[in-house]
Amino acid sequence: MIFYRWKNAKCIVRGKDHLETNTPCQDRVAYHSKDGIHAIALADGAGSRSASEYGAEIITNEVVKYLVDNFEELLISTEN
Repeated sequence: MIFYRWKNAKCIVRGKDHLETNTPCQDRVAYHSKDGIHAIALADGAGSRSASEYGAEIITNEVVKYLVDNFEELLISTEN
């Protein structure tokens, strides 16, 4: 039997321009796993829009949950 150990780390960093203008980093990353299925998502936030970091946070969290929770159905649909 093969056992795998999964480790994950995520980080967002404000760039030089964001530091100079005192704006937040809009990029987000999320990870989710369940029953041996793992998913990771990355969103490049829309820097030209206010509060885009919130949209990037919501979408990455929802996408990884959707992918993990619907993995079997998604896999079958790609085979058809």
